[in-house]
Amino acid sequence: MEESKGGSSGASNTYTDQYSIEYFKSSKFYSKRVCFNFYVLVSPVVCLKNILTEDDLKDQSLYDELYEDIKFELEKFGPIKSMIMPRHQDVNSAGSILSAKNYSPNSLCKVYIEYNDISAAFGAYNLMNGKIFNSKPLEIIFYDRDAFKNDILD
Repeated sequence: MEESKGGSSGASNTYTDQYSIEYFKSSKFYSKRVCFNFYVLVSPVVCLKNILTEDDLKDQSLYDELYEDIKFELEKFGPIKSMIMPRHQDVNSAGSILSAKNYSPNSLCKVYIEYNDISAAFGAYNLMNGKIFNSKPLEIIFYDRDAFKNDILD
């Protein structure tokens, strides 16, 4: 799917317009539990919550293994353009000099995935949301593509 409709370049790629909503409703991944929240941000970027713990972020080998496992599972829905699993060294703490990344402390223990197209994000949302992982239900939300591209993770 094209990122923007029409010839305007440099326009916002946030999918909240009527065209995106109609595309969403015509998608084979259409789910009633999503359509009740009409103002859901529709984007090819999803955020996975309740998937990591603080301990998972400390050990480099465990972090690398989890990164590959999560990527393998979520590539089943479509090609992944990029994936971010923020760690403590990526987070700006109060009073520190800002790095190139603008990750909030709230971004820890979450995974952010950008798919090549929206239908892959719908598939991940519909089929993985609520699955039990590490004795907790996995929560998947759509995330603002512009914020993700600008490394603003919350």
